[in-house]
Amino acid sequence: MTTSSLNSAAEDGATDISGFASKAPEHACRLAAIMTLFEDGGAATVSGEVMKAACKMVKYYLSQYKFLCIAATNETEIAQAQALLDWLRKNLQPGDGFATDRVLQFGPVAARRSKALDRQLAVLMQYGWVHELPAGTKIDGKKRRKAFRLSPKA
Repeated sequence: MTTSSLNSAAEDGATDISGFASKAPEHACRLAAIMTLFEDGGAATVSGEVMKAACKMVKYYLSQYKFLCIAATNETEIAQAQALLDWLRKNLQPGDGFATDRVLQFGPVAARRSKALDRQLAVLMQYGWVHELPAGTKIDGKKRRKAFRLSPKA
């Protein structure tokens, strides 16, 4: 593994961490130099074997950094989904149906954009708190394209 393969690894799957990933070759070179000088304080060159080990370390750090970024994103989405569930519990009875337009207008601030609401509803459906109803279900006397039901266990 070389610094060029680190570059391609950084470009392939790390667009969300591109700022950190773009420095991967530099980090690998620095680590290789440190590892070499640690073993032999008078060394003038870095061996291929040490460079390969440094690249492996940096790839590991990239994967951990990406994992932490994803985990932080998931925490935010789960917190927003929880706020939506709290709002639904406050404004509906368990088992009640609801349309997304009501949530978009009156729901929590983080749920007032359609894409954000879709993500939050997906989380709530994943955990069984909300169930999607068939298109055309009547809610508040109107046929709805998107309708959901708050779980009876809520």
